Amino acid sequence: GGPLCPADMALAGGFCIDRYEAPNLVGERPLVMESAVLAEQWCAKKGKRLCTEDEWDTAIPDVRAGRMRL
Repeated sequence: GGPLCPADMALAGGFCIDRYEAPNLVGERPLVMESAVLAEQWCAKKGKRLCTEDEWDTAIPDVRAGRMRL
């Protein structure tokens, strides 16, 4: 059971989250946004959204355990 995630995403707590920080590409430096509004706009152009605080908090144990990298 549970959702199947696209190849560039990981399952964390029952939801899919990007495997890497934006731009979600191996070896790329994370993007730095000047505001949450710009970050939301960038995500929307990619057909995605910012994760909620609860989703982020759920994903952190997987990051710390090495099961995924953000």
